[in-house]
Amino acid sequence: MIDSIPFWPAAAIVLVSLFAAGFFRRRFIETRKRNESLTKDLEGALAELDSAANLRSELLSRIGQSLRKPLESIRSATDEISRPLECPDWLKEQLGLLSKEIDNIGKFIDLIGEIVTLDKLSDESSTPPLSGGVVTDLEAVLTDVVQASYGRLAERGISMTVAMDSDVSVRGDESYLRQAFEAIASETERFAGKGSMVHVDLTAGEGTARVTLDYRGPVNPEASSSLLSLELARQIVSGHGGWIQEASKKGQFTVELPTVPRTSTAPEESNE
Repeated sequence: MIDSIPFWPAAAIVLVSLFAAGFFRRRFIETRKRNESLTKDLEGALAELDSAANLRSELLSRIGQSLRKPLESIRSATDEISRPLECPDWLKEQLGLLSKEIDNIGKFIDLIGEIVTLDKLSDESSTPPLSGGVVTDLEAVLTDVVQASYGRLAERGISMTVAMDSDVSVRGDESYLRQAFEAIASETERFAGKGSMVHVDLTAGEGTARVTLDYRGPVNPEASSSLLSLELARQIVSGHGGWIQEASKKGQFTVELPTVPRTSTAPEESNE
C-alpha cells in the first residue's frame, strides 16, 4: 500500500503550481495587451494610409487643374508663332515637337488621375488598376502601331521588319495600350538613323507576352529622349501589370504584359 504524500512536499507542489499559474496568467495578460496595442497601431497606420491616398488623389486633381490652363496658353502661343508664312521650317519643327509634348503632358495628367481613382476602387483586389475586365488583342494593337510607324520610317530611309505571334490577348484598355506602344515606337524612331532597320517582335510565353522594339544600324546623332512620353508608357504598362526595360543602347525596349489564357475547345465529333 502506497503511503500518503507528506505535507511539505505536497505543499511545495501546490505552491509551484500556483506560481506557474500566476506566471502564465501574467504572460497571457501581457500578450493580450500587446496584441491590443499592435491592433490599435495597425488600425492607425491603415487610417493614415487611407488619408494619404485621399490627399494624393486630391493633390493630383489640383495639379491637373492648375496645369491645364498654362498648357492651353502655351499651345495657343505655339500655334500663333508657327502661323506666319515667314516662320522658318526649323522653328515650325521645334514648335511641332513642343505641341506634341504638351499633348503628352495632358495625357499623363489624365492617366495618373484615372490610375489613382481605379486604384482606390480596387484596394481589396490584386488586379492591376488598368487591366479591368476587357480583353484586348495585342497583335491587332501592335499592327496598327507598326502601320503608322512604317510610313514615317520610310520617309527617313529606314526599313522595318515585323514578327508577331497570333492570338495573343491581354486584359486591359485598348486605347491606353495603343498610347503606350505608340510612345515606345516613337522613342525607337527617334534614335534609329538613316539606313538602319527597325525590328518589332511579339512572342507569347507562359502567361506573358513579350514585345521587343529595337533597331540595327546607325544611330540618329541628333536624337534626344522624350522622358515624359516614355514615363507615360511606363505608367500605362505598369497599370496593366507589366514592365518596360530599356537597353543600354537608347531606343531599344523590351515590354512584358500578362496574357489571358487561351481557351481551346475540342472539335465536336460527328454522329453519323
